[in-house]
Amino acid sequence: MYYKMLRNLIKPFIIFSLILILYLFSIHCSKTDPKKTEILVFAPASMSNVLPKILEDYNNNLDIIFDFGGSSILASKITYGAPANIYISAGESTFIKLKNEGLVDGNPKIIVKNSLVVVTTKEFENIDTIYDINKKEISRIAIANPDFAPAGEYAKEALINLKIWDKVKEKIVFGADVRSALNYVITENADIAIVYASDVLNTSLKSLEIIPLESYSEITYPASIIKKSNHQEKSEKLLEYLISESIQEIFHSYGFNPIINIKSSN
Repeated sequence: MYYKMLRNLIKPFIIFSLILILYLFSIHCSKTDPKKTEILVFAPASMSNVLPKILEDYNNNLDIIFDFGGSSILASKITYGAPANIYISAGESTFIKLKNEGLVDGNPKIIVKNSLVVVTTKEFENIDTIYDINKKEISRIAIANPDFAPAGEYAKEALINLKIWDKVKEKIVFGADVRSALNYVITENADIAIVYASDVLNTSLKSLEIIPLESYSEITYPASIIKKSNHQEKSEKLLEYLISESIQEIFHSYGFNPIINIKSSN
């Protein structure tokens, strides 16, 4: 019995270690320009559309590589030694975890903010309030897994505070990250999903702003340099670039809430 318990504890660690080894190997073997400094940015899935666009013309002799995914999964990779230079989290919980482990440098910079919306299949586009998701006609509600992605944490927090969670939890289906939850609706494998406002812009789905802002914690994207990074100064300049006014305007055009006042185009 002891052997069986030990085997059950060791097996997940071995699997994760193998995944990390393959990941590190793929990073090492990726085609990069040897004349440029390689910067590896770990960022949440909700930024997978906007960050490559923003940084494609960033001219600082850098070769920027991205790894997008659930913030908790990315944090775990860093804990196990992944050679990231910059970590951007969709929420503070995973950043705090890395800070407590002594893996991130100093206080984070808040890059942008976000909010939660409901997206639905065409059949349910006319729901009026968040409480309508409890209707019997709605059988599957997608959110990001709260154990892996802050989007799921915020969604669950909102539903609990609105006293809906216990009524709908049997309908909940989890995606690995917020984009996976969104895809459940796109593929009609869920009737609705709770996602970030920024996730909906590049889809044909209708965004319903029916979740009260006061029902969940403020959604911020803290970013920090990894302490073991070999390129501290260049990483710091990249983060400063992300909070510049021109870049905040691009974030805004992708559905994020900027951290500074954006000048009116009128």
